[in-house]
Amino acid sequence: MSIANHIGHSMIDRIKCASINCDILYYVTEDMAEDGPIENPTINAFLPNNWDQDDYNIFRNTLSFQMDEASAEYRVSGIIWYLDGTWSIYDTYDDIWEHYSCPRIPKDLR
Repeated sequence: MSIANHIGHSMIDRIKCASINCDILYYVTEDMAEDGPIENPTINAFLPNNWDQDDYNIFRNTLSFQMDEASAEYRVSGIIWYLDGTWSIYDTYDDIWEHYSCPRIPKDLR
């Protein structure tokens, strides 16, 4: 889920703003899993437009939690907007960031 791995450390300054959410579902024991997940609060990390280094440090630290993979499950959703008008959306199903850009307008629609 690492944003740095997705865009590369040298491209952090190309981020316009971002919103990442992580719902953590703990399955402490097998018996508890049969009763359903225990919902914990959602972790929300926001990087505002016109962010500075302090904003980025708070954003990064909010997302740097550690979980025991054997006893926890989490669902991540988020979007990163870039200064060039493109954006990335986190795909929870495939566990990847997908990058998008606006398609060109066809000549007959200009």
